[in-house]
Amino acid sequence: FRRKMVLLSKLFCVVLLSTCLSIVCAIPRDVSKVLKGESISQAQGIRIHRTLGTKDLTFFDPFLVVDEVRMLSGRGLEAEPQRGYSSWTYVVEGFLRHQDNLGNEAVVNNGGLQIMTAPKTVNRTDTAIRSTRAVQIWINLPKVGKEEQPLFWAINASDIPEAATERQDVWIKVISGTAMGVTAPKRGAVDLLFLDVVMGPGTSFNQSIASTHNGIVYVLEGRGKFGSSQTTSHIGDALLFTEGDVLTVSCEPLDVVESGASLRFLLIAAEPIGEPTVRDNYFVMNTQDELDRVIAEWKELSMEGAASTSKHNDEL
Repeated sequence: FRRKMVLLSKLFCVVLLSTCLSIVCAIPRDVSKVLKGESISQAQGIRIHRTLGTKDLTFFDPFLVVDEVRMLSGRGLEAEPQRGYSSWTYVVEGFLRHQDNLGNEAVVNNGGLQIMTAPKTVNRTDTAIRSTRAVQIWINLPKVGKEEQPLFWAINASDIPEAATERQDVWIKVISGTAMGVTAPKRGAVDLLFLDVVMGPGTSFNQSIASTHNGIVYVLEGRGKFGSSQTTSHIGDALLFTEGDVLTVSCEPLDVVESGASLRFLLIAAEPIGEPTVRDNYFVMNTQDELDRVIAEWKELSMEGAASTSKHNDEL
């Protein structure tokens, strides 16, 4: 019995030491760049605020684009092709209908998610059923992933797990990955950390992020401080981070912000692919030859479709 107690004591000490070392050795992340973004032209009734994918920064491996989209009821993004990447569209407010040439059609509500993974060309349209605010993120696919079949997922808000502190002053929708001990089901073809975080005034929050992953925060509401240097953020900012294991965020206390003000942001992180990337609008490939080929194929298909439509109208 005494020998067992000694062994258990040693085991406890080893576990405790390991835990302490992991805490002490954790490398804090800091803000490396703040992207203010720019407006992207679209049809009337649609506003797009693009932070990643502009002349300020065209690519943050594996992330290609971060757009905040606001659409009036009945308005939609122009029908567009998609190839070589996965787009994640998170509905912040409203309802969004997805349709594509593969026959996929779904409506996602406030707090829901659409994922369109398009290794091969897909023509898609997203339309607001009522005034809608959404954030769309384009994530590059590795070369081997660009040869697979397109896939579509529609996840409603009720299917996304949530986590919160005991005081309910920090609340998280765990869209993908793990936070506060809550893990979301595997979604899509990309291994992604994707969180919707709401923090009350005067609160702080630490999130573990794999040290090899690139991370981005997009601020939806309020004002907060991010990273080891506590860089101040504002609505519509996208923040990039240095390498590290832990991201620290704090929300301004009530004596600094208006009463009741909270901070809301999206946190995404994924491992860089590290492959060459060549792109033209909605097409993302590894080489110029591949890009030229898929654009030529798309133009040919578009011409065939236009000719078929013209012939049908003549017959009518």
